[in-house]
This record gives sequence, structure tokens and C-alpha cells, in this order.
Amino acid sequence: MEAAVNAKRMINSLLYLMIAVLVVRNGLIFFGNSELEGQRLEDLILNQVGGEGMGRRLYSFKPPIAIFFWSLSCPPCLFELGRIQSAINNEEVNPQSILAVNVSDSPETIALQMAKRKWNFPVFIDSSNGLSKQLKVQATPTVAYIDSEFKVSTVNTGVSPLLINRLSKMK
Repeated sequence: MEAAVNAKRMINSLLYLMIAVLVVRNGLIFFGNSELEGQRLEDLILNQVGGEGMGRRLYSFKPPIAIFFWSLSCPPCLFELGRIQSAINNEEVNPQSILAVNVSDSPETIALQMAKRKWNFPVFIDSSNGLSKQLKVQATPTVAYIDSEFKVSTVNTGVSPLLINRLSKMK
């Protein structure tokens, strides 16, 4: 009986420790990203998946834009990208105001998933990790909202119930 009580205490202690680590980690991500607000992004080249190897300069996009960092191994990312595609299909969101930037997968794997999931928004690869570094991306999904002067307006990490609402205002 005493061994079971001790085991339960140990499990509870481990759970509390894990929760504390997650809270601190997510707090650091939040605070790390808030310092970016108001900073102007440096221009760089992103490679579009399916774009025949053509690079596109960040400054060639018409702001405001939302830069969505994601990975195929991230279920919340796939959930949010599905929501974005539905909003595009319903004409709530302009696909040209979204830069979906994959942070870890090969162009071939991404292209297969885009076809399978019927995504029709532009997907890019930050091959130099320059954009990810500028925006201090530490986890996916991360969305950076960029204003008309290519300055960071807001950076959010994680699933956001306000994502579609925010994107719809960027039409």
C-alpha cells in the first residue's frame, strides 16, 4: 500500500514538473516574440514549392501579410492550414496575403501533401533559415503578422481561435 502511495506521489511530482516546464517554455516563446514587434524585416529570398526553383524576394509580396511557419510533423500546423484552406475556399481570406513557410520538410514531400490536401495557397521553404531566425521561430505553428512597411505587428505561437478572423481583415 505504501509503495503505491509513493508511486502516485512520484507520478504527480513528475506531472507537475512537466507542466511547469511547459509553462516556462511557452512563456519564454511568447516574451521572446513580443520583442520583435515594430522591427522591420530584412529582405531575403524564399523558394516556392512547385515554383521550378525560382526564388522570390520577401519584399515582392504586397503587405500586409501573415507568415505561417509550419511542419508536416506538427498536427496543430496541419489543423491550422486546413482552416486556412477552408477560409480561402469560402473567400474569407486572400491566399496572396499568406506565406506558408515550411521549416523542416523536403520540397517533394511538401508538394505531395499539398496535392493530397488540396491546398491552393503559396508554400515556401526558408532554405537559409533567414526568415525563421529573424522572427526567432522556436516552435510551430508560429504566425507573424507583417504590416504595410514590412514591420512585425504581432507574433503568435500555437493554435489560435482568432487566426481566420485576423487573416480575413488582411484581404
